[in-house]
Amino acid sequence: MKKVEIIYPVPLVAVRRPVFVVAKKLFTPKQCEALIEFSENQGRYYHSGGRRDTRDVAICYLYPDQMDWPFDKIGRTAIEKNVWGFALSGFAHPMRIQKYGKNGFTDPHIDFEYEVNDPSKLTAVVPLVGRRQWTGGQIKIGNHSLTPTIDQGDCLFFPSFYPHWVTNVQKGTRLILTGWLVGPDYV
Repeated sequence: MKKVEIIYPVPLVAVRRPVFVVAKKLFTPKQCEALIEFSENQGRYYHSGGRRDTRDVAICYLYPDQMDWPFDKIGRTAIEKNVWGFALSGFAHPMRIQKYGKNGFTDPHIDFEYEVNDPSKLTAVVPLVGRRQWTGGQIKIGNHSLTPTIDQGDCLFFPSFYPHWVTNVQKGTRLILTGWLVGPDYV
């Protein structure tokens, strides 16, 4: 094994980036209702229970040919809110409308995929119902003490490689739209 000698050290500079950013009221209540109506009338919910992570949530997939405006709206806003400076290509996966009932949860996981050419870089989460319609069900990101405060139509963005989870829903139903923006490999 060849030894590498450092001939000129680079000073370490702390870079401070937020753990998450929020675009307030990205979707109107009518747009949120349209997504809920789609999931109830045209979509099909699948009960999760994946092998990789443990969760209790029903999932309805949303493709751009079914409804393209959420992809457009989140994609354009991601460009503005991309404080991390990630190179973004677009969406490579369908979005999900996720329904968490009583005791619904998601255990800690990451959304980053190492196996694909364009790995997930940003995760976007939009509550489709008002925050007072459920208790519990908080999204936690990394080991940070800050918990995002988001309400109906707000869009939460955070790096997909951050561990995150959803605490147990204690009462009501938590309905959210989730999307993942991808980009070229990190260099």
